[in-house]
Amino acid sequence: MLNTGFFININYLEINKIIMSILKNYFKQNSVMHSFSSCQWPIGDPQEKDFHFCEADTVAGKPYCQSHCDVAYIDEKELKKEKEAQKNRRIAA
Repeated sequence: MLNTGFFININYLEINKIIMSILKNYFKQNSVMHSFSSCQWPIGDPQEKDFHFCEADTVAGKPYCQSHCDVAYIDEKELKKEKEAQKNRRIAA
């Protein structure tokens, strides 16, 4: 405790506990606490109360589940095939 000279004793450990409690409750109420071992794909509007993360099991080394990895990452081989197909369609037309 610290005596400030104004007859107020400040217990910094208690203040820290109160602040941490407030932050913990805030994050719980806003659904932003989640495990980083779960899918990080955001679902909904972050400003809405029902906003949350997917939370399915992640693919090793990725922040997303398999379903969201399929959306988030482009297979370069497939991309090349699609570009080649578009090029061939233009030539044929």
